[in-house]
Amino acid sequence: MTLLLVDCIGICCYFTGNHDLRKDPKWIKFAERKQIGKTDTIAEAELGGKGVKEHLQKLSREILIEINPKLKDKLDNLKKRQYTESESGKIAEFLEITYETITRNDSLEEFAQCLKQLCN
Repeated sequence: MTLLLVDCIGICCYFTGNHDLRKDPKWIKFAERKQIGKTDTIAEAELGGKGVKEHLQKLSREILIEINPKLKDKLDNLKKRQYTESESGKIAEFLEITYETITRNDSLEEFAQCLKQLCN
């Protein structure tokens, strides 16, 4: 789940169902405001604590409200449509792994370095 957070615009693309958001200045600005620093710093320190899942649920609600501000008043509908762990694989299909996204996660950056060494 932590790796999903490396590409906030990809998460926006998934929840809107629109791959073209990567070119939309409004959504780029939205994603940049929501993009956190190093994604591996969001960790669930204790069972039941706030962590990646809660972060993704909140982000998905914010995206859904951005799409349809009237959903804000309909909390039940919003909760039904927010992120669930079963969607992780589907969301991953919308992510782009670039140099910028790799640098948002230390383990991804380390993995990229290992691949680079293998290719040399």
